[in-house]
Amino acid sequence: IGDSLHVVRSRTDLERLKQSSALWERPVGVTIGNFDGMHVGHRGLFEALEARLSDLAPPPHTKILFTFSPHPKTVITGIPRETRRRDESLFLITRLREKCEEAERSGIDVLFVPRFTKRFALTPAETFLRKFVFEALGPKVIVVGHDWSFGRDRGGDHDLLKRVAKDYGAEVEIVAPIMLTIPNGFSGRVSTSAVKSAIRSGNLEETSLLLGRPFVVSGLVIRGDGRGRKIGFATANLHLPEQVVPGDGVYATWATLRGERIPSVTNIGVRPTFGASRRTIETHLLRWDSSEFYHERLHLEFVKKLRGEKKFSGIDELQSAIAEDIKAAQHFLHIP
Repeated sequence: IGDSLHVVRSRTDLERLKQSSALWERPVGVTIGNFDGMHVGHRGLFEALEARLSDLAPPPHTKILFTFSPHPKTVITGIPRETRRRDESLFLITRLREKCEEAERSGIDVLFVPRFTKRFALTPAETFLRKFVFEALGPKVIVVGHDWSFGRDRGGDHDLLKRVAKDYGAEVEIVAPIMLTIPNGFSGRVSTSAVKSAIRSGNLEETSLLLGRPFVVSGLVIRGDGRGRKIGFATANLHLPEQVVPGDGVYATWATLRGERIPSVTNIGVRPTFGASRRTIETHLLRWDSSEFYHERLHLEFVKKLRGEKKFSGIDELQSAIAEDIKAAQHFLHIP
């Protein structure tokens, strides 16, 4: 994360920022939501926020994204962590680190992300608006999506928001859904569930159009079982619990490690040739001199699904298939 985004995790830290920066000397606008995926529908909210602030005064403005961590659904359902790790309906597209990176790229100045707890979930809708939005953030503009609701039991709606905003002299804009039609593919409202479906199907072209950018995951490299090294194709292994990832198969990818962007081939699956059953994410870097990068952060950009996962008759057949995968990846990544 760069220097232009302020990430605030509590009301106390928010007050410190307000006292130490000039951000609140400008017109302040807020958009609120879960923002999982940070897709083109969310981008529409950010653009509407900038436009409404510009109607009030020339730039610069202070744009605040108000979101929550962990995701409210995981807290409200009360599902134990171990169960959550097996329930793919609760998996996220965008973890907090990636959400911060996308917010900064979208021109957001402050990411206000208080910890969502069971106690927080019990906050009445009007109390939430007055205490956590208008009194804490002081916005002149509030922008939310057409289906946004809030507060205890999601009891707050657009009418309540407009009524409370009037008390504070703030404007409210409700943004209509973003509709998208992809030839021979998706057609409808851009939503988090639509993005999840495209990712899981391995349709990366559709995923990129829904996100407005390539699909990227990032995590720390963990130690694997060393099988890739033994057959001549060493891999970096990622552990991404509770995150949506593409379906099992082989993908052309770009890996970013230590600031260097490296062409790569990524396998997602259970490695049936070895009789394994645990799903892994393994990336073979095509241009890299060192294999010592355990516990370093690796960003992985998915470009193209090359094939589904397959069980081979033995190591020789697997090695030949990987060599063909590398050739295919080089073609789709446009590298010699």
